[in-house]
Amino acid sequence: MRCDCRWAAVLLLATPWAWAGDSAYSGLDVDSCVLLQENAEMAWSLSECPAFAGYRVLLEDSDGRQSLSLVEPSGRPHDLDFASTVTEAFNTLGAKLEWRFDHGPHGMSPYGLIVRVNTQGDDDRVRSFLAVVRIGEQVCVVDRLEPEVDQNIKARIVADDRSVVSCRRR
Repeated sequence: MRCDCRWAAVLLLATPWAWAGDSAYSGLDVDSCVLLQENAEMAWSLSECPAFAGYRVLLEDSDGRQSLSLVEPSGRPHDLDFASTVTEAFNTLGAKLEWRFDHGPHGMSPYGLIVRVNTQGDDDRVRSFLAVVRIGEQVCVVDRLEPEVDQNIKARIVADDRSVVSCRRR
């Protein structure tokens, strides 16, 4: 039996993961970010953290809940509002951001961001979600992945699936 391997190659290249981009990482930890504003009485602070490809990342900490805003290279801000899109529970964000990007004719072009969101509910149980952010005409959270085996791989698959464009609400 003889196999026409050309069709196998076409099918292989047609799978969504064949178009997967690359990852770059930036820090969200205290040592990486610079405090911009703080109001101790209100338990609120705003810091700027390292970013990627001309974007800016603003980390807001408000009364035990953290969230991010992305600022495009053009200066247009996008509040990711994790309280409305991921969890309203007390939370902290993971120590790094994973940027998903393509190599385009004008350099690196981010299309997704993966953020770890650690929550602690009334039962004191800590849960670790991954928020997947679409970067494009709209910049918003498109999915929240529950803690499970291969959570990071699944988050990359969601980030790389350009057909997922609907913004998420809790």
